[in-house]
Amino acid sequence: MAFMLYHDATLTGRTIIWAFAQKEIDHRFLLGWGYQSFWLVPGSPAYTEAPGWVRVMPNAHNGYYDVTLELGHVGLILLYVFILATLHGVGRVAGHDLARAWNLLSMVLFFVMWNYFESLWGRGFEFLWVMYLIVIAEIARYWRIAPLADAAHGLRKRPRSGPMKVYPGSQGCNLNPKTSAG
Repeated sequence: MAFMLYHDATLTGRTIIWAFAQKEIDHRFLLGWGYQSFWLVPGSPAYTEAPGWVRVMPNAHNGYYDVTLELGHVGLILLYVFILATLHGVGRVAGHDLARAWNLLSMVLFFVMWNYFESLWGRGFEFLWVMYLIVIAEIARYWRIAPLADAAHGLRKRPRSGPMKVYPGSQGCNLNPKTSAG
């Protein structure tokens, strides 16, 4: 499809970079080359063994290849756990605010897909990496808040705005003395 659209089946050279990255991943399969120790580091295989213009690449143009290059398959598994925990957290948000959960889910899926053609994971000063961390912080705000439920029917209700503040000992209590039964 890329060839039909752009007359370039290599996705602007990315498949050449990915082939080199995969070859180097095979050399250090388990723990990788070390965080930020592969691209643009003098003496690394990126300088000594990379073909032609690949030597000057700042990354593999694929976040998953970069994580595997730097941290090995152990790091890649940890990244997958991190992504799954984020998606699980979005489900927690959905128990409080469905619209916010859809927004956060769409952003998380954007970041996951973006990393197939660009490197984002763990790039400290990249704008999108910082945005992903902000999304995670927003999701984390809901982590310890119990889902809203109708006490009589067990049905979830969505608040009109913002998360519900839950104070210890106050859930399920009727604080109105006129309607209190006991």
